[in-house]
Amino acid sequence: MRTLLSRFDVRVSLAYGIVATLWILLSDSALVFLAGGNTSIIATVGALKGVGFMVVTTVALFVILRAELRKRDRLEEKLQSDVTERTHAVEALQQSESRFETIFHGSPVPTAITRLGDAHVVDVNDAWIALFGFDRDEIIGHTTIEVGLWAAPQQRTTVIDSLFDEHRVRNMVIDARTKSGAWITLVLSSDLIFLGGEPHAVSMFYDITEQKEIEEQRRYQALLMRNVSDAVISTDGDMKIRSWNPAAEMLYGWKAEEVIGKPIADIARGEHETIPQNEIMAELRTHGSWFGEVSQKRKDGSKVYVLASTSLVTNQAGNRLGLVSVNKDITERKQMELALRESEQRFRTMADTAPAMLWTTDTEGGATFLSRAWCDFTGQAEASGLGWGWMEMVHPEDRAGVVSRFREAIKSQTSVQIETRLWHGSTGEYRWVMGPGSPRYSEQGEFLGYIGSVMDVTERRQAQEDLRAAELLRMELDKERELLELKERFISIVSHEFRTPLSVIVFSAELMQQYYDQMPRERQVKHVHEIMMQGQFMVDLLDDVLTVNKARSGKLEFNPLPIDVVAFCEATLERMHAVDRGLHEFVFTHKGDLTHVILDEKLLQHILVNLLSNAVKYSPHGGDVHLDVTLENSDIVFRVSDEGIGIPPDNLVRLYEPFYRAENTGDISGTGLGTAIIKDSVDLHKGSILCESEVGVGTTFTVRLPTVPIAKINVPE
Repeated sequence: MRTLLSRFDVRVSLAYGIVATLWILLSDSALVFLAGGNTSIIATVGALKGVGFMVVTTVALFVILRAELRKRDRLEEKLQSDVTERTHAVEALQQSESRFETIFHGSPVPTAITRLGDAHVVDVNDAWIALFGFDRDEIIGHTTIEVGLWAAPQQRTTVIDSLFDEHRVRNMVIDARTKSGAWITLVLSSDLIFLGGEPHAVSMFYDITEQKEIEEQRRYQALLMRNVSDAVISTDGDMKIRSWNPAAEMLYGWKAEEVIGKPIADIARGEHETIPQNEIMAELRTHGSWFGEVSQKRKDGSKVYVLASTSLVTNQAGNRLGLVSVNKDITERKQMELALRESEQRFRTMADTAPAMLWTTDTEGGATFLSRAWCDFTGQAEASGLGWGWMEMVHPEDRAGVVSRFREAIKSQTSVQIETRLWHGSTGEYRWVMGPGSPRYSEQGEFLGYIGSVMDVTERRQAQEDLRAAELLRMELDKERELLELKERFISIVSHEFRTPLSVIVFSAELMQQYYDQMPRERQVKHVHEIMMQGQFMVDLLDDVLTVNKARSGKLEFNPLPIDVVAFCEATLERMHAVDRGLHEFVFTHKGDLTHVILDEKLLQHILVNLLSNAVKYSPHGGDVHLDVTLENSDIVFRVSDEGIGIPPDNLVRLYEPFYRAENTGDISGTGLGTAIIKDSVDLHKGSILCESEVGVGTTFTVRLPTVPIAKINVPE
């Protein structure tokens, strides 16, 4: 209005100036022309000019003012109309925004508005918040990339490109992440809009995660149905076939298109061996399922055995919708069972007619079969003997041992041989039996238990005992014969070996008796010394005989004690050197700590004295005699070597027999007891002896003795 009034003032002033100027110019010129200089006329006309000026001015002003007022009225009317329209537009906009807010936030479809310029989320509705789990302040003003909504960010780029190119996106499947981290599958539809001149995207999301899972499950089930090895058949409420998987086609020989829509009873009617069909259907109606073996017909008429698991399908009201049956082909198994029953019957027939008692067990040792011969022998019924009942027939003193041996054999799955006493029902006594058993296995190598037999061996055992008694008697007789031969050889050798020293003793004694007074002192000492030497020889010979006798009768004792082997060997060599009279050179070497070795000193003396004596005796022309002692780990090794006559190779076998002498000993005196004593002494030490010899070169004896730990001996205080 103020603008209009200012415009009106300018116009009036301009009109008034123009009219006044024109009036003055025109009126003054006209007045001069008309009055011709007459002042009265000029005065009158001047007065009229003033009045006229006022009238003209007034009229001009009225006309202008009226035109302006009309224009103002039109403007005011238009302005009023514009205000009303604007008010209506604002109200309509407010109502539209209210309706949009109501529709946007109340919509069950998750919706979001995103400003494409900076990718910030402008608004989301409640359904979107419920779907993704974010709070409103966690998403508004942020980008979907920031909150990690996109599983594949390249999908967001595709959406934006499509919006700018086509202004819309329809039904695009995307994967998204919720606030909890769960991945969901969505269908996205989006439109390009402009708000405040800026491009925005209105996006709606449809959650198809469950639908996708259902579809995946359906695809999996369809794949399972196609690939499962068992026949899967379903029917409708009228018992007409609805589905027939490939396994059913293979089992029955019917293609799916041949059987779909046909009654199940016409295609795969099952017959149980003992249960009528109506009872099977009654159980289905009562319990909703049935499980069992039935026989059916294939398309070609052949019989097939199946293990059927059938379930009745009903709705919530309990009305029958159909049934589903999973049928497993067990024809081969049934044929095997039939063959097995026939085989078992043949086995039972053969076992019952066999004279031996036959049996089988399970993997734990419990009897699964006992033949008629068992029942006849023990008087026990087969049913009573199954499991571990057969143990009641075993002698009480033998049961623990039988069970132990049987379980050990089962553990290692090896053959078992059990000899025990078994009750004999007809005589009322226990008889000796032998039960060999062997493990049995399935074709797949699975351990099934044992199969075996039981035989009465009482007479055979008695015969064996008689044979053992006879063998013992023979051994005793052989021993007595050996002892008798030993005694005869002893008497022969003793009579021979004792004759010379006794003759010397008698001769020396007679000389001293007859010529004692006339005999010089030196001669007397010589004869006394000769008598003592020959007497000692007979004592040593008797000691050797007694030692051999003790060894043969098991009375030779073993008493190991700590000894200093080096000192012991040196003392033994000193005695040997004294009686040798300088004919031989004794060489002694030793290696290792030999000061506290656990050995039997007396037996060691038998070993070394006899080895060294033989080395000296059978080296009549002298030479070196070596004694080498070495400690090797826990063994002590003695080596005695000479340069004597040697031993023939074929004599080495009998070298350690009592009274045996090598064939090349000739006139060299000896009894043949030394090597026997050496061998017995080594055996008591649980050692070993080795002889290496070459005739005319010499002999080496190697004795290896294990030392006894001090903890295993009783050392006297």
